Formats: sequence, structure tokens, C-alpha cells
Amino acid sequence: MNAAAARAVAAHHLRTRLGNMPHAGDPELVGMIWRVPIHADFPVPTSTDILPFRNLGEILIDDGSGEVVNTPTSEEREGRMAEEIGRVLGETQNEILAFECERCGRCCGPLGATAMEMDIIDRHVQLNSIVVSEYCQTTLSNSFIARATDSVWCPYLQDGECLVYPVRPTICRLFGTVTTHMHCVAGGKVKEPITHEAAFHILRRVEVLSTLWVMMRDHRMEMDA
Repeated sequence: MNAAAARAVAAHHLRTRLGNMPHAGDPELVGMIWRVPIHADFPVPTSTDILPFRNLGEILIDDGSGEVVNTPTSEEREGRMAEEIGRVLGETQNEILAFECERCGRCCGPLGATAMEMDIIDRHVQLNSIVVSEYCQTTLSNSFIARATDSVWCPYLQDGECLVYPVRPTICRLFGTVTTHMHCVAGGKVKEPITHEAAFHILRRVEVLSTLWVMMRDHRMEMDA
């Protein structure tokens, strides 16, 4: 099989898995990760705690008017937004307890993450001159992207090591900690498992952050054009 054919097969595999993800009302819900087994009784939270986003809202909205503002201070506003997004993302990911990974790589299939997390990964790769395997990419929405090599593995897995471990996406951090639906087949251990509902709330928060991130990024690109 040549490279083009292999990429076509990988892309088809990605789309198939994306189509089989457990939908949760909103088709852009980041919790729709295809690596989460689909169960008929899979519970989905109906709301998300918005407390972590209060400061973000205060930055984005002008005096409670409910409208996004474009003012001469928009650059400063974007800087504050980026700082606050980073803070909330860090706090959210810190809710996930440490997991004793066996480094078998069996969970490192196609990588699905928010656009924000992919941007963070791309920057990490660029700053550290990391050589990544060629991959194909499928975009589910403005907030969700999937990447995989021709052999349908994570492009950042090399010789059993994660090349982007310090900035790995939230879904990778969750894997093995949600023992009811995302258990580690290699027997990796976690001190205190996370419930599937808590995992969905974490993923949902990250998706909201990514939506704001994409808005800010696209606005900056328009201003620079």
C-alpha cells in the first residue's frame, strides 16, 4: 500500500470512529471521544459548572452588556484572555489525579483534542524542534480535531514515548483514571478513580475554553490580515 492509499485508509478510519462517538446533545461536546466505549446506559451531565469561567466572562463582556467588544485595548484584552484561559486549563487538568502508566502505548490510538490543545501541542513541537511522524487530520468542528498516522496511531508516539507529554491533551490525562469506561487494559493503577460524569464535566470545560481560544485566535488573524 502506498503512502497516499495509507493516508486515505487512516482518514476513513478516523471518520468512522468520529461517527461512532457517543453524542451528548451538543454535537461539539468534547466528551464525544471515540476511545470511550459506547454503552447504552452511558450517562451524560446536562449542565456544566460555569464558575471557572466567571473571570473569562468579565474579560470578554463589556460592563455586562452581553456583547463582545472590539476596542483599541483589544490586544490587552486578548492577553488577559490568554492568561486566564491558561490558568483555568491548568486548574481543570490538575483535577485529574496521577496515574501509574505502564508505557505500553496501547491507548495511544488516533489523537482527538480541542483546537486549543492542538495549538499548544504545535507550539511545543515547534519550540522544541520535535520531529513528528506524518499524519492525517480530520476536523470535526472549530473546537475538535483528530490526528493519526497512516497506521492509525498517535503521531506523537515514538518508541513507546510521548513526544508531547508535558502538554498532552486532557483526554490523554484522563485515560485510565475513569475506570468504568476508560480503564487501562495494561493494568495501570490510579489512587482515586474519576467518575465518568466528572470526566465529562472536565472535558466540557476544556471545550468551552477552546471555543473562546478559537474566537480569540481567529479575531487576531483577521486583525493581522
